[in-house]
Amino acid sequence: MRFLVTRPDPGAAETARQLAGLGHEALVDSLLKVVFDADVPISLEGASAVLVTSANGIRALGRRADFAAIAALPLFAVGATTASLAREAGFAEVFSADGAVDDLVDLISSHLDPACGTLVYAAGAERTGDLDGKCRAKGFSVVVAEVYRTVVKTAFDPATIAGFRTKTLDGALIYSARTADAFVAAVRQNSLAEALKTLPLYAISAKAAAPLVAAGFEKIAIPAHPDGADLLGLLPKNSD
Repeated sequence: MRFLVTRPDPGAAETARQLAGLGHEALVDSLLKVVFDADVPISLEGASAVLVTSANGIRALGRRADFAAIAALPLFAVGATTASLAREAGFAEVFSADGAVDDLVDLISSHLDPACGTLVYAAGAERTGDLDGKCRAKGFSVVVAEVYRTVVKTAFDPATIAGFRTKTLDGALIYSARTADAFVAAVRQNSLAEALKTLPLYAISAKAAAPLVAAGFEKIAIPAHPDGADLLGLLPKNSD
């Protein structure tokens, strides 16, 4: 089977590799481009931990000259995939909430005392979930470092349009609400709304699925946990 991968690189390449391992084919058309800022100031004085809600946060930190000092701090990640990438990057002490932002807040609260120092949130310029606000509500001091941003594309590549029109795409993978917004915009931009109404869409979370639901797509699957492996587990088994 053949699936559209809409996430940005390097995640898109990894998803394509995983799909191949499952016997599927990937067509990559990244609707978001991630731009990293390795020079944004981050004060580590009094810092007690690093927080990340995206693998891009880890990738951004890994580009910094002060990465060794950052990696010496405990890191709290929202999901298993991001936590695994953090360990590979060099963080020695990594905790995963294996869930959503609220689960991450609970994990942080169970491991850290607000009096122990400042939490450094390596975030994107555009973000949802209000992690910093929810941590502050628990009494923590939080510094937000916007270490990456995303640029949105709202039109599909010609190969994607051809795949939709010839019905040689069996579904699309959606990894964030912003990607879902871009997907909906691209569908409308290319006059494909009616043709794709029943296309199987696989969204990593209810939040990522919300724009798709609002746009009227009828076949949306969401994993029990917002994790990449669980998302791929929703795909039909290859009949070959």
